[in-house]
Amino acid sequence: LTEKQFEAAAALADQLLDRFPDTPQGYVLRVRTLAGSGRLADAAACVERCALTGPAKGGLWELLADEYAAADQPGPATAALRQAVALLPASIGVRHKLIRRSESMDEARPLVEDIRSIEGEEGVHWKFERAWALLRHERAPSAGEAVELLKQCLSARPAWVSARVFLGSAQEAAGALGEAADAYRAAITQRPELAADTVAIRLVEVLKSLGRFSEADAVLGPLSAALPDSPDVLRLEIDKQLRNRRVASAAAVAERLLELRRDDPAWAGVTADLQLRAGNAAKAEQIARSALQQHPDST
Repeated sequence: LTEKQFEAAAALADQLLDRFPDTPQGYVLRVRTLAGSGRLADAAACVERCALTGPAKGGLWELLADEYAAADQPGPATAALRQAVALLPASIGVRHKLIRRSESMDEARPLVEDIRSIEGEEGVHWKFERAWALLRHERAPSAGEAVELLKQCLSARPAWVSARVFLGSAQEAAGALGEAADAYRAAITQRPELAADTVAIRLVEVLKSLGRFSEADAVLGPLSAALPDSPDVLRLEIDKQLRNRRVASAAAVAERLLELRRDDPAWAGVTADLQLRAGNAAKAEQIARSALQQHPDST
């Protein structure tokens, strides 16, 4: 399969199932082979018809859901996960996946309660999943409860970096920006590679909102070096240059961003305006004309 030799893999799967019709490994190989060759409907039919029962079949439904997700088919992925949940009564992982696909708190709640029953009241995963669902489906009105749940998670597992990052998000939603900045900084300290990640971007945004611009700029420096082509980072760099009244530098960064966003006529307008403010009228006109040629229907 790693060499994408699907026909050979299918033959091996068939041989294995002929000799051992009840082996999960044979069905796993068959499903992966069919999915890998783009035959997801056949893979689903294989799971439905297979001789396995209980958790073994539940594992196949979960595998099928992963294959649907990889093929960007969210509806069938969700349906397969529901089948998996019914057959995997002790699996926290499959419930986690289905919670991520929930469309309301009413959908997520019973799955969270399942996890709570599996791991017990003192468990951390149900608290994390409930916090996620609250922020995803209710946002600000439930952010306070999400913050408390995540603090309990971190009290039990202080090294849980993803929970600390999520705590920062919950504190942002709750309006506790200073605490959110502390959470993001702590996560970056625990895992330094996050200094070149969206976590650092969030930290810069929060520090800016707090008016702590020198701290924001100190975080932005290495972030810009690590992610020179990130549109989000370039926008932050433009803001920094404008805040420091370096219009020409802001215009130069905007032009770099425009190279990445040629499909966005609105950004062309912003870039042209910055070039005009920087005294580059000819370049501003060139950018505006080019945008009109590429997007004649834009205004």
